[in-house]
Amino acid sequence: MRKKIMLLLLCLGLVLCTAGCGGNDEAAETPNAASAPASFEELNLKLGIAPGPVTYPLATMSEKNSNIVLKPWQNSEQLTAMITAKDVHLCSTPLSNALLAYNKGMDTQLLMVTVWGMLYVMSTENEVMLLQDLKGKEVIVSGKGGIHDHIFRHLLSKNDIDPDKDLKISYLDMPEASQRLSSGQVKYAVLNEPQSSIASLNAKKA
Repeated sequence: MRKKIMLLLLCLGLVLCTAGCGGNDEAAETPNAASAPASFEELNLKLGIAPGPVTYPLATMSEKNSNIVLKPWQNSEQLTAMITAKDVHLCSTPLSNALLAYNKGMDTQLLMVTVWGMLYVMSTENEVMLLQDLKGKEVIVSGKGGIHDHIFRHLLSKNDIDPDKDLKISYLDMPEASQRLSSGQVKYAVLNEPQSSIASLNAKKA
């Protein structure tokens, strides 16, 4: 398994679910409490956390304050359900998911961008070295119509490759794409970290 051409950059954002959970009602009704910053010990939050090392700082916070509850999500459907059901106060999420949630009319607000991540076109085939080598192949991408899809298609077009005619683009959630790539069920995928490293390590064990 080899990491191929680095293609994409992805922001990971911290999204405030402004509708929030029921536990915040009293704080919202008290102007002085809302304007004064709370100490770490006073925080009482439910956080939707993205899979991967980016959540390590949040895990440390939870260890030091038992009132900070972490609720992991594994795919975009789980993330959307958390937000729409108002199960969490904050979510760590790829920026693309945050934008999709906002554009769908969900009551959310972007608080900050916390980290940059990199995505790779990965392949189990050693002869694939250039984007042109993907012609006639099937490439797995996460999120139809999302930022990964749009940028990958843009880069293909810039290299005189028609994304709708010269290759087949299929869609899976990132963890499933990583698993299928490492098991040999698919040969080409656009993956981020840590999924790209996980796929490489699992492929070596297979």
